[in-house]
Parts: sequence; C-alpha cells; structure tokens
Amino acid sequence: MFVVGPNPFERLSWGRRCLVDEDREAVFLRIAGNGPVPGEVFLLVIKSQQIPVEVLATSGLDAGRRFTLNTITSLGSSTLAHLRYGIESHHFDSDSEREYAEKLTIEGLLVFGDAYDGLSKPDGYQRARTSASDSAPVFRLSSFGYPSEVSD
Repeated sequence: MFVVGPNPFERLSWGRRCLVDEDREAVFLRIAGNGPVPGEVFLLVIKSQQIPVEVLATSGLDAGRRFTLNTITSLGSSTLAHLRYGIESHHFDSDSEREYAEKLTIEGLLVFGDAYDGLSKPDGYQRARTSASDSAPVFRLSSFGYPSEVSD
C-alpha cells in the first residue's frame, strides 16, 4: 500500500513528498501541470523504471456528493515530462507489465487525492479509471483495500 513519504526525486517535483510502497518498490509523484492542456503529469517509478503518466481530472456529483474522477490519458509517455525533465517514454514488454503499471497508477492517483491527501477523504471522493471509455471500470480507495475510516 502507498504511504506518503519523502521525495527522492526532488529535481522532478515542486514538493518534498511522494507516495512510496516499499514492498512493491514503487514511487508515485506529481511532477507538473500539463501546460496549456488540461491535466497533470505524474511519474510512476517501479524499481528503477520511470513511467510518465498523464491524467485528466473532472468533477462530478453522485447522490449530491462531489467527487473527482481521474482518467489516465497516457501511460508510458508524456511530451511535457520529456521536454522538462528528460524522462523518456517507457515501452511495456508485455500486457501484464502494462496492467501492473495501470494498477499502481490508479492506486497512486486515489491515494494522492488533491495533494497527497487522498487518505483523509471519504471513500469515493476520489475515483480513477484507466481510460475514458464508458466500459472502463471506476476505482475507489476501497477497491484496493484501503480503510474507509473518514465519514462524509
């Protein structure tokens, strides 16, 4: 499970924090807004492999409650990450490698929340999916076994 920890990649981010999962040797952090294009750029690091991620966040209402839906728009490449930080595109060797990176990215987005505060929000306040397709499943913190201790 991801926890907020110190950022080992300070040159890549404005913040001193990131998400760390030591058991899976993974780090997830926001590195930039996406310039004139709506969205944000994140970096997923699995072991030593850097995987840039572009995400679009939209707001919605569910039973009168506000939520944010994060949609992965690009996994493995980001022009901004490349131009600003020199992060190369990542080419997945297999479908299972890509699916694992998607799973970690979705989980990271939910725990990240608005600014590393996802665990302080009620379950469902942050939602995430792997694509904008209507058939793409939508995940919440509880989808990954995080406790839902915060009430609405």
